[in-house]
Amino acid sequence: MNSEGIPIDVQARCVFCLDNNNFRDEQILFRGSTSYLVAPLGQLVEGYLAIAPYACGNSLSQLPPAAFPEIARLQKMVEDFYRVEYASADSTFYEQGRAGGGALYDQTDGFPYHAHLCGLAVTCDMHEILGQTFRRLDLNELADLPSAVGVQPYLYVKTGNGHCVYVGDSESARQALEHSRLTPQIAEHLGIEDRGSWRDYPGERELENLLILFRQYQKRSTGSGARPHST
Repeated sequence: MNSEGIPIDVQARCVFCLDNNNFRDEQILFRGSTSYLVAPLGQLVEGYLAIAPYACGNSLSQLPPAAFPEIARLQKMVEDFYRVEYASADSTFYEQGRAGGGALYDQTDGFPYHAHLCGLAVTCDMHEILGQTFRRLDLNELADLPSAVGVQPYLYVKTGNGHCVYVGDSESARQALEHSRLTPQIAEHLGIEDRGSWRDYPGERELENLLILFRQYQKRSTGSGARPHST
């Protein structure tokens, strides 16, 4: 077991644990003190990015308060990038807090729950996807997430309409959140059902385009081609 109680063989299958070397160096776009920004495979739409803490085995709701300012800065960086390079006036961010109730890893596929905040350079009506099944709680900012959800699974969302989180009002709804697969639902909502699984549609071409655009954005933003390694 690791320090979080996750079996070592399970942690070895974690995509977001950097020690597992699942990402090429150029995919790590920014390294902060507690979190990093990455361009993963599984480009549901071109521009898919993820912000993840280095530590495995949690949800964002379980992070200490000191972790949220850096994540918020990275989220703002991604929003600026989307606006400049994708002309996206309204992007979409979401996190599946499947570990929010204390679960450590997926019992079916055997991967650990490693918190990561996903970003899309498109508008997606998440309330249409989630609102009929789960209760919506509005938040002032991402840092309000721990106090809003407590110890339970959830789905966090940020769009141009602000921050919110969806929770279950019954044990069956909470179980549904813990075992949910949101990506296929988003793909169906966007009319790109064939991209609902990163294994079936890794999106290598979209990833390479994204990396080119981010390097261009970085040059214009910093005046050089150097990738920052810390905040």
